[in-house]
Parts: sequence; structure tokens; C-alpha cells
Amino acid sequence: DQGWLNTQSRDFEIRKDDGDLNVSMNNGYSIQAPSLAWKDRSREIVSEEPVRIFGRGFRIQGDRLIVRLENQEFSVVGDVHVTQDP
Repeated sequence: DQGWLNTQSRDFEIRKDDGDLNVSMNNGYSIQAPSLAWKDRSREIVSEEPVRIFGRGFRIQGDRLIVRLENQEFSVVGDVHVTQDP
């Protein structure tokens, strides 16, 4: 619904005004969050808002997300809850 792009640093942010963005990754994970930002220099996707991640048989939710593409690692921070799907 809105966003910004810094053409010099190649950083950008996208934001959904009502509800969550739903991003499907090619590794089978889905991320839902009100906003996501790309930080080009550190090659990170971040959200400073509540986030939910859906994977094969589990769900993770927390207050913040950091995805490091360099090593394909992600961190969910703050009030983290993990549930396993039956």
C-alpha cells in the first residue's frame, strides 16, 4: 500500500496499511508482517513490527524479524511463540 526506495543505498521498505503483507519464500516459508524492509549493505530483510512465519509443520511469531541472506539465517526477537502443527 505504501513504501519508499533509496536509490543510492538501494534500501527500501514496503508497508500494508490494513493487515499484513504475505511473502512466500522459495524455501517454503511464508512471512506475514505489517511492513518489511530491505537493507542492501547488510543484505538483510527486517521488520520492526509483529511477525509470523509459517514453515513445514510449525508457526513462529514474535515482535521483530531479521533475515540474513548471507547465511540464510533468520531471527525472531521479543515475545517469541512457536507452535507445531499436528
